[in-house]
Amino acid sequence: EEPEGIIAGCAAAALQQIPRANASLIPEQFFAEHVLKGVPLLVSLDEPTPALERFLSECGDKQMNLLSTQQADVLQDLMEEDLPVWQWLVSNAVLLLTTGSTARGWAELRSATPRQLSEGPAVASFYGASLASRLLQFLADLLGSEQLRGVSVIAKLIAQPVYLADKIVEEICPELRPDAELTKYETHVLERLKGHKAKWKTLEEIREVGLHHESEARAFYGGPKSYSYPLHRDLPDGDVLCVLHSGCKDVVMLQPHARRQMARLKVPGFDSISQFTWAYDFFSQPPIPVDGWAGTLRAGELLYMPGEMLHHLRNSCRHSFTICRRPWRASMARDVALETLKTLRLAREDDEDVTEAIAALRQRRKARR
Repeated sequence: EEPEGIIAGCAAAALQQIPRANASLIPEQFFAEHVLKGVPLLVSLDEPTPALERFLSECGDKQMNLLSTQQADVLQDLMEEDLPVWQWLVSNAVLLLTTGSTARGWAELRSATPRQLSEGPAVASFYGASLASRLLQFLADLLGSEQLRGVSVIAKLIAQPVYLADKIVEEICPELRPDAELTKYETHVLERLKGHKAKWKTLEEIREVGLHHESEARAFYGGPKSYSYPLHRDLPDGDVLCVLHSGCKDVVMLQPHARRQMARLKVPGFDSISQFTWAYDFFSQPPIPVDGWAGTLRAGELLYMPGEMLHHLRNSCRHSFTICRRPWRASMARDVALETLKTLRLAREDDEDVTEAIAALRQRRKARR
């Protein structure tokens, strides 16, 4: 029996449903009505490919680090030798309470082969957050404490099932190349954007911000309730397209201005992620007044997610296997540079011009130096 997915009454259930289309959707319609306007979409493709079977047969015995890039960054911060003692104590206390391991022990559990994953966490039932995590969330809601809410979000992240996330296909399993090829929708958009000169500032032009374009195909594989990150905004400047080859995945996407209705995650020892992560779990907490979409991606479907969206994706079925790409820069398709800078706290909320915002950012950085 599979988990329930998005449950009634939670914040995700109160959002708009992600629009859906079948395979008859023409690529130009996808480009004009979704890419240029920044409207998410779920598209039914042909029958799912045997990508998971290929992954397990060709690369199933390779030892892999299962931590996502973001999780690895957090772990590196926690294991820094010069980490203040009080931050080390708080962060490791949270880890011990929710997982029974310190940061080092937690890291050691995050190494396995895909075959081991397929026989264990990817197929096992998962009945929700630990008692400790639920208690933290209850106290946070009762006391209205953003600090406790942040600890609760971190506790759920580190206590959730082991998950292979955000791994570059070419590095972990080149045999998956046929399954990582662009769809007709991506090919069409790339052709339409070729030689396109945006009438606005793009993040490629604003090089000092450092929001690069990462277009490599990346693989994700896990079981029920596993995810790589809580509600966040990606740092790379790119629209995201994911094809789910097996299983199912719950999706929450929020408009960038939703950041003003939620507190950012702020937990001692996890400071490096507060800039682009929010302390709210849309899959378990009550609705709040924000603009966004939610839905469930199923095998054989394509998800289009505008790159500027805040989002939280989690697997909700056994053996959920996804390949995602960022084929083009979001800021080339839409005028999103200023909103992106505000979302990442690189511009002030009252800034109205991206050029002036960048000049102010330079001045702040110069003053700090």
